[in-house]
Amino acid sequence: MRDKTREHEQRGFQTLVVFPHQTAYIRQILRMRGFEPKELPFPVLADPSATISATYGVAFQMQEEEWSNRQKAFLIDQEGVLRHADDWSVHTDLAQVLDDLKEERGLIEALKGKDGDLGRVAKVAAGVVGPNTRSAIPALRMALKSEDSGVRAGAAAALYWIASEAEAAVPALAEAVKDSDGRVRRLAVSALGRIGSGAERAVPALVQTLKDEDVRVRGAALSALERIGPVAAASVMQAMQKDKKPRMRAAAAAALPQFRSQARAAFSALLGAMKDDDPGVRAAAAKALPHLELDRDAQKPALPVLIAGLKDSDALVRTAAANALYELRVQQNDKAPAVPALTAALKDEDARVRAAAADALNGIGAHAKAAVPALSEALGDQAGDVRSRAARALGGIGPDAEATVPALIRALKDEASEVRARAVGALKRIGPKAKAAVPALIEALKDVNGGVRFEAVKALLEFGPEAKAATEALIELLKDNDARTRAMAAAALAATRADPKLVTDTLIRVLKDKNAYVRTVTASSLAELGPDAKAAVGALRELLKDEDRNVRAAAAEALKKIDPQATKKAGIR
Repeated sequence: MRDKTREHEQRGFQTLVVFPHQTAYIRQILRMRGFEPKELPFPVLADPSATISATYGVAFQMQEEEWSNRQKAFLIDQEGVLRHADDWSVHTDLAQVLDDLKEERGLIEALKGKDGDLGRVAKVAAGVVGPNTRSAIPALRMALKSEDSGVRAGAAAALYWIASEAEAAVPALAEAVKDSDGRVRRLAVSALGRIGSGAERAVPALVQTLKDEDVRVRGAALSALERIGPVAAASVMQAMQKDKKPRMRAAAAAALPQFRSQARAAFSALLGAMKDDDPGVRAAAAKALPHLELDRDAQKPALPVLIAGLKDSDALVRTAAANALYELRVQQNDKAPAVPALTAALKDEDARVRAAAADALNGIGAHAKAAVPALSEALGDQAGDVRSRAARALGGIGPDAEATVPALIRALKDEASEVRARAVGALKRIGPKAKAAVPALIEALKDVNGGVRFEAVKALLEFGPEAKAATEALIELLKDNDARTRAMAAAALAATRADPKLVTDTLIRVLKDKNAYVRTVTASSLAELGPDAKAAVGALRELLKDEDRNVRAAAAEALKKIDPQATKKAGIR
């Protein structure tokens, strides 16, 4: 996203990121990743009360007082008019969105000609709504049947912009969703979505587009059906249950989570679809179940159905069932009955099933301790993805996975860096019972992969004085290219309680690090040494003038702990 911001500005629009958190928390998250807010190429807006997120329909409450938001991308013009909304992903390209909008407007211009009505609608589509909008509808309906795909697309785009007046065009738009040109289909579907409940007659046609070959058409159809409301939800459920084509039934199953107000009815329908004759439908139903907006108790009836799905004859269904067990938002202890079936799935012939089963066990946490032997064995799986997820699951189980420490130590030599990193993370979460791994973790500080080094230093930080032997390696790690790693190395070095003079002198030098987060953590680490770090008082006083207020605050706190009397005399509060 940061890389595309400059390109976005050249295209004529600005990127603004909204987080549903307090400012201090956002700063903390950014700094943990080695960034300062002022270094970002776009503004970040704190929205802790979810006011903005709610305005744009992306807020949801996670717990009683905790809010989050769905990732969504919006394009708003200079007049404040919302021009585009779409699900955000790592592949979202706002520049392409802008190009699409320009293309649509260019196509609208193709409608200009001898017919005065079409000329007026072209202006309407460009954003100037006039008094004769409704009179243009007949001409636009005719344009949807033009031999020129550009004219058809332009007509659909025009109807999109004047949707509030376009209900009379619904039958023509319903036909247009079958157009041979994907661009026309997408614009027609989007226009029907903006018409909303007035487009109920188009529901059967929209349901069919859920299996369109173009992902953008399918996405627009989902959005349109949701806007149309309960009638659309009923039609989608009916298609899932009765359509003769498996592909259509699967597409309908995948669409049901979109209908938030019909979640309970959709839940029952999806449970039924888990018995469909076609494996594609069963897999789609399993994938959809966790994404219905239901509370935890309401989701519990899905557990036995998904557990049964782990024994399905089709690998895709078994994989989908395991993934759904991981994603289902019920308490970990409520998922415990799935442990035997998931343990057996770790030996499935399909690597995708084995990996998904390990993920699901990770989601059950300490309640999955019966799976420890099987997960330990999975650390030797031929598939790297399975080994990686098995290591993570052992970390999720925590101290009860103590018996796997030798296997996790061996995994630190795995050829895959992700496996090594997750093995380190598992040892960290097993905690003091894994202290035998300290020598191997010290060796991991030299790993060629930065992520592994970072995880290793975090693990050694947890071991504290037990990791005193890591002193030399930690001092060397203070030169690492990654700011997070340097910061954690400073904290871990102080935590070892090694030679106070060596540690203090070393950390004094780190107080001059170019990264403010590293300076902050180092000052806090010196504070943990207390009076043993008196040699750092002068350097810490210098930091009271640092340009970063977090650094200044950490330095002041460190001075209080290291030399409280001198601090008091100096008037430092």
